[in-house]
Amino acid sequence: MNIDKYVIPKNKLLSFSKEKRNFFILLGHMQNEINILLKCILFKLDFDTTNEPQHMGDMSYSLMFLRLMASKLFAAWEILTKKGKNKKIPEWLEPILPPEIKDMWKKFIDYFNNPKNNLKVIRNKFGFHYDKEIIDYGFQNLTIREERDLKLFLTEKVGNSLNTLSDVIIFASIRKKQLPQKGKILMIL
Repeated sequence: MNIDKYVIPKNKLLSFSKEKRNFFILLGHMQNEINILLKCILFKLDFDTTNEPQHMGDMSYSLMFLRLMASKLFAAWEILTKKGKNKKIPEWLEPILPPEIKDMWKKFIDYFNNPKNNLKVIRNKFGFHYDKEIIDYGFQNLTIREERDLKLFLTEKVGNSLNTLSDVIIFASIRKKQLPQKGKILMIL
């Protein structure tokens, strides 16, 4: 893998307008968070292990990282569009973007304008907030396979214990509430 390094002096950043500078910095920050979370998800998706507690722990990590990433993506869109009020590409950016990026932006607008978009629901119900009714809904809609995974792995140290029971029920809520929309948890990815 080749890695190119670019040093950006502060005076170069100061040459941008405040709006452009903040957009650039925020976009880089969001990209870092999303890339890191994606790597965490992929790192923990090791299905080769035969160690059940490790496998269930990896699944719990992956699901938590996935919920966090969905929440971060939604929050990033909210920041970039000023809570959805600014639906256009920034004027200063539009002339330099290729047509396919402009088309993608329109698709993003359509997606995020849907009040039932998966990222918003995951953020508000499973990622940054919790909903008791959603939890009960997941419990009531467990599959037979999910019922077999209602387990606790307890150790002397709390930090090494794992409650897969909770994660299985939360995932059942997401699967039953969100997947029927179009067959995918995160349509945007």
